[in-house]
Amino acid sequence: MQVTTARYSNPKTLAIAPLSETKCSKGFSAETKVFLLASNLYESVGYDSLNFKNDALAIELRFGQPATHGIHYNLHTDTDNFGELVLTRDTPFTESELEVVENGLTILAPNLMDFSKL
Repeated sequence: MQVTTARYSNPKTLAIAPLSETKCSKGFSAETKVFLLASNLYESVGYDSLNFKNDALAIELRFGQPATHGIHYNLHTDTDNFGELVLTRDTPFTESELEVVENGLTILAPNLMDFSKL
């Protein structure tokens, strides 16, 4: 399975990890899984603000103050919408940092899929 993201106007398709290969525990709520990803991304790439929203799961997380440079991901497959993630900070994100973020999203998306089927 794949999840399509949009980095501003450049859509990119990412292969998502099968559920058996993900590191998120099935015992965690969807909101906790997003919070864990947010914490890991803060430690890995750093950001000044994070906004994650998923209307179907009634999740909206906001941390920090918006900054000048940002990345925006709309997470979806052809049939499922997993939400929207925006990270901002004062300096541009490097390609290697974008890869770290995208790798995290490939783990998060299938874990949110469990909740979207409820």
